[in-house]
Amino acid sequence: MKVLCNNQCCLEFKKLNAFLRPSFTVDDQLLSRALLNGESFHVVDEKSTERALSPGALIIARTPLRVCKDPEKCARCEELHLCRYLVCGKCRFGLGPLPVDFSLMQCGGKRIRRLSTASSFTKPPHFILTTDWLWYWKNEKGKWIEYGKGEDKKTTTITSKSLENIYLSEIESEIPFSVGGNNYVLHIK
Repeated sequence: MKVLCNNQCCLEFKKLNAFLRPSFTVDDQLLSRALLNGESFHVVDEKSTERALSPGALIIARTPLRVCKDPEKCARCEELHLCRYLVCGKCRFGLGPLPVDFSLMQCGGKRIRRLSTASSFTKPPHFILTTDWLWYWKNEKGKWIEYGKGEDKKTTTITSKSLENIYLSEIESEIPFSVGGNNYVLHIK
């Protein structure tokens, strides 16, 4: 599994075999049985219809997390289960999470898209796929602090949740609030 994780979760059998042989003594039948069991690995072999491993067969790591929903736009994944640790950036064996460029909407040079969900303020608490919108203000030291939270006496008199509810009402509003003895007015259009 470690070798696959270091190679974007997939590797041709001949390359995987070349990695394993110098370090491990494994019976060919035992290795084939382990790779073909379907629980931890998926084998894609376009040249062979047998349940055997040809050198060009692609061995793909597999876990309970389903990721791909559009197999036609995805190279060779066939809507497989992918390693949740790789996807979440917590893989112990790989290079770690790839940097995401939200300006170009790319990750590791590949196009990505943002998932939009309903606001958590418009759905009941048991809805799990909601976006929790938070509002922040910048203090005199340049630090961003969530409305309603803060340090010592520098807590705003209005909360982030209240601001989001006012914003969602789509009514033009002037909201007075204070922080650290200073009074402000927030204009929402």
